[in-house]
Amino acid sequence: KLLANVNEKNASFPRFISYTKSMKIVNIEDSIDYEGGFMIKGNKFIGKSIGGSPAKVTFKRRDKPFLIAKSRSFTINKERIATKYASITMVLDTDSIYHPALQMKFNPSKRELTLYREGKGIGASPYSNTFHQMDMFVEWLKWDIDKDHIDFLTIPGSSSGKMSLESGSYYSEKRFMNLQGLGDTHPLYLLKKFVMKKNNGDRNFADFEIAGHFKKDIESVKRLMVNLASQGFIIYNIEEGLITVKDRLFDYMNAKSQKGDYDNIEVVSILKGKPNATMDLINFEITVRGVRGVALSRARKTGFMPANGVFKLHRNRDMSFGGIIRSGRYEFHGQKFKFSYDNFDVKLNEVDSVRLQAAYLAGEKKGKKVQYKMVRSTIEDLSGALEIDWPHNKSGILSDSFPDFPKFHSTKKSYVKYNKRNKRGKVYDPNKFYFQLDTFTVDSMMSFSVKGISFPGTFTSGGIFPDFQEKLILMDDHSLGFRKTAPTEGYQIYGGKAKFDNDIILSNEGLMGDGEFHYITSTSKSKAFVFYIDSMKAPAYESEIRPQISPVEYCDVQGEKVKIAYYPTADYLKMNKVKNPIAMYSKGARLDGGLR
Repeated sequence: KLLANVNEKNASFPRFISYTKSMKIVNIEDSIDYEGGFMIKGNKFIGKSIGGSPAKVTFKRRDKPFLIAKSRSFTINKERIATKYASITMVLDTDSIYHPALQMKFNPSKRELTLYREGKGIGASPYSNTFHQMDMFVEWLKWDIDKDHIDFLTIPGSSSGKMSLESGSYYSEKRFMNLQGLGDTHPLYLLKKFVMKKNNGDRNFADFEIAGHFKKDIESVKRLMVNLASQGFIIYNIEEGLITVKDRLFDYMNAKSQKGDYDNIEVVSILKGKPNATMDLINFEITVRGVRGVALSRARKTGFMPANGVFKLHRNRDMSFGGIIRSGRYEFHGQKFKFSYDNFDVKLNEVDSVRLQAAYLAGEKKGKKVQYKMVRSTIEDLSGALEIDWPHNKSGILSDSFPDFPKFHSTKKSYVKYNKRNKRGKVYDPNKFYFQLDTFTVDSMMSFSVKGISFPGTFTSGGIFPDFQEKLILMDDHSLGFRKTAPTEGYQIYGGKAKFDNDIILSNEGLMGDGEFHYITSTSKSKAFVFYIDSMKAPAYESEIRPQISPVEYCDVQGEKVKIAYYPTADYLKMNKVKNPIAMYSKGARLDGGLR
């Protein structure tokens, strides 16, 4: 046959089509095998499906099959191995990542494989990932086949930069209702009924087999199956007409009827110019980026905001991250947090600080509507475990049966310090002045009362008072502290140089006292002693020095509404008048100033 304007690139002859459907070419490119039929068209080699068996390209890692692409045809030449429509399977240990219809292109010179997921038809189906137990709505996948990682991205120029991952047990009431549309019977119900009653429980069948069951023509059935596949309920090979029903369909039906558990775990990554996620091909961990937050349980108001928007996804929806995790009215800041999906808990290995919300007492006492505000103290340097819910109640539908969730168990002693958010500034050295909490458990973290805030432990005041045990509670200034009455004999303070009787109050107002301060022969009374590590200061409504002759002689002194200060290092007491002069020598003399 004579053709005009034919060159090497557009020549369509000579032609050859193989009869064999299982010809195998090992290392058609380094670490790439081809199996199937083939056709030669001019200078083009086309891998081709023969006799219904798809052509197959296998990408190997360490001499083992890793990514298998199946298609009716592949274009194979020096510049590329490509197809517009391939089912892709990645082998991850005993699990896999699968997609029924992707555009595939391999560039031999760059050793780079790209997979593109279309946003329409069967191509809109998510990747089905049985290793991580997530459905993956990933637009673009890129892999340098000589490297140990795969990048998940949005295509260059994408306006959204969005990738999403959805738990295999995810349920949305809104999505369920939208699927029904205007139909009389929900399609998921019809499909489940076909599998269980007409197909004897077998989840694999052809699309034409269910046309009669749905009372629809085959084209309508195909459109419906494409829609169900795009939302992760089935795997649909549209070319062969083969359907595999996934667990998600049964989970959705059970969730709707509240006969089974489900979860609300969804991950949204928004990132432009960089990979949304990267999968390590050694351990199959996925590093996810561009994540603002992940809800672990909406019913228990528990979720996390990863530091720098990055966390790691492990097998079966386990996750590791640093940053902030909120649960009920508690907020944990730290790193090395590990979420276990099966146990439905989070191991908080390194918690820098914990904050909590509580009813604002001042407003409550004034008869105002109760407001919840962050407590003005933080618990620092702790570790423990956060139990989000009973592991078989991830949906939270049985919350009334388990009212004590979520709950937290600390596993080491922790601290509240008073050098921040404090009226006295940084005067209390956090290395010397702190409250050490015993290990503790808090439950009902969504609904605890103010009276339920109680943390036992030991107070260390930097040598002001001897260490003593007490319980931190919520104080009037919305900080954690206590009010403690000294023992009958009082407390020896500042290393025994002075003594204090009556009430000791700790809050963000500082370390305060309401009682009597005794130093040598003096007694001072005040409702607002302020104890510092290096001094004590107070407005005293009464201060008296009893006379002494030996070893040091003092005259008698009586002061009313005076300012006093004690300095333990130099070991002296100061008294200054506020308004009235200080009386001395049995009131025979008056001092219009101060003394020490």
